[in-house]
Amino acid sequence: MDDAPGQLGLVGGHVEDAADGRGVLEATARREAGEEVGLDLTDVELTYLESELFTTDAGAGQVTVAFVGRAPADAEPRAADAREVAAVGWWSPEEAAADPRCPDWLPGLLGRAALRLER
Repeated sequence: MDDAPGQLGLVGGHVEDAADGRGVLEATARREAGEEVGLDLTDVELTYLESELFTTDAGAGQVTVAFVGRAPADAEPRAADAREVAAVGWWSPEEAAADPRCPDWLPGLLGRAALRLER
């Protein structure tokens, strides 16, 4: 990740032009999953989890929007773009929290995502 080198993170990116503007955030999530970790989420139902406004290290305001969805059973994520992703893995909130590369916000977000998927 260019934004947080050496840290654990999630798939993410910027909104690009959408044909009619509908579902642009979901389309962005699906596109970024394909570009960054090689996952095709075309048929995966994405559910809104939360959003947050924060200030980047460079001082810019940024909005993040998190979605959850169940990966296809045969999903094999990989670092599809080495310029953006060094490695790919699955972490529980507890495993992430124990990793020294984990930012403070990540275990909580993973926990909230796990709870949403259990519903």
